[in-house]
Amino acid sequence: FSRFVLEAFGMRRKQLRRVLRTLGPLDVVGADVVCAAADVDGDARPETLDAARFARLFRALREERHARGIGATAADDAPLPLEESGDAP
Repeated sequence: FSRFVLEAFGMRRKQLRRVLRTLGPLDVVGADVVCAAADVDGDARPETLDAARFARLFRALREERHARGIGATAADDAPLPLEESGDAP
């Protein structure tokens, strides 16, 4: 999760839809699916999201990658800090 946030912030001038296309890697439709599932505006920029929105976006990306059969990484299987405590948004 923290790597996802750091990489997204490394692309600060990009909109989230483009960030997801790069980091996903996803096509335009996949990026839009992730944004919709996370209830996040794809035109927003990473620096405008709070931690809860980043967590929702990460979860939705993880689910979309799994649904598309995109190779999982160790980070994909790691629980988010909020999931561990039961305080997930």
